[in-house]
Amino acid sequence: MDERPPVDERGSGSETTIRVLVVDDHPVWRDGLRQDLERAGTASVVGEASDGGEAIDMARETMPDVILMDLRMPTVPGVDAIRLIVDDAPHVKILVLSATGEEADVLEAVKVGASGYLLKSATRDEIRSCGSWRRATATERSPKSCSSATRLCRTTSRTS
Repeated sequence: MDERPPVDERGSGSETTIRVLVVDDHPVWRDGLRQDLERAGTASVVGEASDGGEAIDMARETMPDVILMDLRMPTVPGVDAIRLIVDDAPHVKILVLSATGEEADVLEAVKVGASGYLLKSATRDEIRSCGSWRRATATERSPKSCSSATRLCRTTSRTS
């Protein structure tokens, strides 16, 4: 998974489309997120998966820049999928989707390679700008995300 296809150029060429994989076991939520991201114009959803096992396969197949991943899914949980995807493709930035933002769950996800997290209750604007899509694809591995997640992730990075 080392070679990624070139991203599509948009507009003046200064903005590129971020390739996103959406992973959640709720199809209505996945569909709504895909539509909203594509409507914003800076992200192209290259795949959707309903569990961690599908996410691993889709990440290998689609080579996304960013993965938005639920943690609590059937078959293969999100944390296990994150660990395998990051081992396989360290360039991929993974933002956890969480309904509750349980600190223990988020910390575990960050420890295995997630870049940050989003609460599912976030507004469209927060999701669209989370971690700035530009920063989410930066080569550095320091976790960047939304609101309180930034403090949580930075704290975790220092203590791991």
